[in-house]
Amino acid sequence: MNCIYKDPSAPIEARVQDLLSRMTLQEKIGQMTQIERSVATPSAIRPRRRSV
Repeated sequence: MNCIYKDPSAPIEARVQDLLSRMTLQEKIGQMTQIERSVATPSAIRPRRRSV
C-alpha cells in the first residue's frame, strides 16, 4: 500500500489529502473532538445527556 502521508518528501497538501481520504468519518470526528489529556478526568469525558 502506497502511503503518501508517511512520505516526508511529499508535498504537505498531498500528504494531508492522502491521509484524509483514508480516514472514516468517525476517525475524522474523533480527531476534531479530542480532549486535552491534562483535563481528561472521568467527569470531563463522561457522556452527557442532551435535552431536546
